[in-house]
Amino acid sequence: MRKLGHLDSEPSARLLSDALHTHGIANELRSDGPDGHTLWVLEERHVDEARALFARFNADPADPEFQRAAREARGLRKAEARAEPNRHKVVDARTTFKRDTPRGPVTSGLIAISVMVALVSELRPDPALRSFLSIAALHFDGNHVGWLPGFVDVRSGQVWRLVTPIFLHSDLLHLLFNMWWLLDFGTMLEHRTGSWQFLGLVLLSAALSNAAQLQWGGSPLFGGMSGVVYALFGYLWIRGKQDPGFGVALPPQLAGFFLVWWALGVTGVLDALVGPIANYCHSGGLAVGAGWGYLASRRRARPRLP
Repeated sequence: MRKLGHLDSEPSARLLSDALHTHGIANELRSDGPDGHTLWVLEERHVDEARALFARFNADPADPEFQRAAREARGLRKAEARAEPNRHKVVDARTTFKRDTPRGPVTSGLIAISVMVALVSELRPDPALRSFLSIAALHFDGNHVGWLPGFVDVRSGQVWRLVTPIFLHSDLLHLLFNMWWLLDFGTMLEHRTGSWQFLGLVLLSAALSNAAQLQWGGSPLFGGMSGVVYALFGYLWIRGKQDPGFGVALPPQLAGFFLVWWALGVTGVLDALVGPIANYCHSGGLAVGAGWGYLASRRRARPRLP
């Protein structure tokens, strides 16, 4: 969501809101009390077009185009009200968004770095690289790996270690699984929220999920994008359920798959089948994403002018 501009007059603000609506630009009109009204554009991809329309309106608010837009908007809203039961549509990220939406720079960058780290690790195994990217500096002595306990290295100023474990993957299958879902969920969410907000969610979920894994798992020998993937899943899952206006909800089968996979991890079933799983990463990421998605939906639900 992006702030478009402020108008002192309520009729003028409603007129511009109607014009935006007829151009297919979802927007919100919010009262600022006696100071006027503010217009917000809901989707990042519409910001430039909305700004151009706002500039035309400021230059000539009496243009008949805007009066026609008001009449057309009333008809559109009546049609939308009749279709209201069907507005909350489910969009499968694996098809619609990958086909119609270009990958954002943050999603592309995360995938590129993860793949490059995997290639370097596979072609020329380098303990120094793994030590640099791990949440704690690793000291190799033959087959033994040592580290300082807790967050000693992070507290000494090496704060990048809270995030960089997301680029470490144990094998090709681990990498492919995480990149697959990062591509799907990242494409969808970065497109909807904008790159900066998306990057904020990635960094926060990476830091908190990695910290949770070290704090309660006890070992820095973990890595992977799965904590971030679970955060993206949690955001889309909760935001889609709480905010139909977001326009996207995950298919129930997909949500069920992720929740079952998470449950199998925390109960220890996956550890027995495939080896150690960073369950605290999954849980931390899920909590961060679901919480962020819920708060975002509450912000959208704040009282506003119809």
